[in-house]
Amino acid sequence: MARKILGYAKAGLPMIVVCRAPGAVPGLDARADRDLQPAAQPAAPGPVVSVHRPDPDDTDFYWLYI
Repeated sequence: MARKILGYAKAGLPMIVVCRAPGAVPGLDARADRDLQPAAQPAAPGPVVSVHRPDPDDTDFYWLYI
């Protein structure tokens, strides 16, 4: 089943995976001394936490935690 889903993703089908939000972020303390700013910020606080990661092949990965 995982290979079939991977095939769909490689063909360009957007993927949505439902899971729990992580309780910790590995490496966050190591990056705390850098002046990192988010790519976007909500206008007001809300229940959704988002993460955006681009890869070298110009693919954008978004994680949305509710």
